[in-house]
Amino acid sequence: MVAAPARWVHLWFKYCVPPLEENHRYNSMSGIPPGRKARRLLRRQRFGILSTHSVEVEGYPFGSVTPYMVGADGQPVILISTLAQHTRNIRDNPKVSLTILDFRSEDPLKGGRLTWVSEAEAIPSSDEIVKQRYVSYFPDAKNYFKTHGFVFYRLRLHRARFIGGFGDILWLDSDEVRMSNPLEEAEERILDHMNQDHADSLADCCRKLKGMDVKSVRMVGIDADGFDARADGTLVRFEFDTPATTAEAAREVLVKMARETAVPG
Repeated sequence: MVAAPARWVHLWFKYCVPPLEENHRYNSMSGIPPGRKARRLLRRQRFGILSTHSVEVEGYPFGSVTPYMVGADGQPVILISTLAQHTRNIRDNPKVSLTILDFRSEDPLKGGRLTWVSEAEAIPSSDEIVKQRYVSYFPDAKNYFKTHGFVFYRLRLHRARFIGGFGDILWLDSDEVRMSNPLEEAEERILDHMNQDHADSLADCCRKLKGMDVKSVRMVGIDADGFDARADGTLVRFEFDTPATTAEAAREVLVKMARETAVPG
C-alpha cells in the first residue's frame, strides 16, 4: 500500500540527486537568510521523497513519494499506512530523510532542493490538533481514519541540506531553518476572521498574485512566512516579504496585501 492516492503522484522525480559540487556557505544576494529560503521551500511544497532504510533489501535505501504538512513546531508531519513498506522500515530504523523539490522551475537542477535529514517520531492517535490540521490540507485523508490503518509521524530535523540553485549549496543546522509557528495561538482566530469577513480579499490575492479566477477560497493556515489557502480545491501558498512574528504584524501584512490586490472600482 502506498502513502497516498495515486492522483497525488503526478510528477516523475527524474532529477533527485544534486550536482557534485564543493560544500560552501551560500552568500545570498537577495538578502534572504538561507535558513528562511529553505523553510519557504518546505512550506511551499506538499509532498516529497521519503527515504528510509530498507528492511526487505538490507543495507539499501528505499524511496517513496509522501505528502506532508508542516506542524506548529515547524517539522513536517506525514500520514502513512501501517501496511506500507516505508512504515515497516521506520519501525526498524527511524532515521529518515525527506527530499523536497521546487517544481516551479522548468529545470529541476536549477530550482531549489531541500533534504530534511531527520528522525521519524510516531504521533499519538489521540492528537486531534494534528489530525484536524492535516485534514484541512488534505481533506481526503479523513477517509483513512475509518480504517485505523494509518499513523502520523513527525520528522524531527537533525540537519538539512539546502540547494537554492547553481552555487547556492550549504548544510543547515536545525536552529537555522526550523521555526515554530509564532502565530499558533492566534491562527484559528485569524482564519475565522479572514474566511468570514474577507473572502473577497483572498479571491483578489488569487487573481492578482496567482492568476487564478476562483469561485471559492478559504485560508487554511498561516505562519510567520506566509499563508495557505484552498482555492477551488487547490492548495495555494502566499509568501510574506518579511516574517510576521506577531498577530498584529500578520494583520498589517494582510491589510497591505488586500490593498495592493483589490480590484479598482
